[in-house]
Amino acid sequence: MWAFLGPFLPMLTDTEENLEALFSAVARLPLSHIHTDRVNFRSGVAGALKQMVGKHFPDFVEEYRWLGSDSDADGAYADQLGTRIADMVERHGLSGKVR
Repeated sequence: MWAFLGPFLPMLTDTEENLEALFSAVARLPLSHIHTDRVNFRSGVAGALKQMVGKHFPDFVEEYRWLGSDSDADGAYADQLGTRIADMVERHGLSGKVR
């Protein structure tokens, strides 16, 4: 059995609290492997995501302006999220299961 975790959304589903709860829950399952993914910021997704954020999370509109338009920021986010996920994997004894 395996699990797919994602896509992670900046400041919404990737908070420390949410990641902790998620990895804590999957650590109790008999999984052979886990796939993780961040949201893909290609142009169509970025526009729809910005609309959703504007409608449901207006406090984050400014923080989401870079989506789909700044590859350096996108790369930095991917690196930062990868580091945080690696920390969660280690903390919950899931090393070797994440692909």
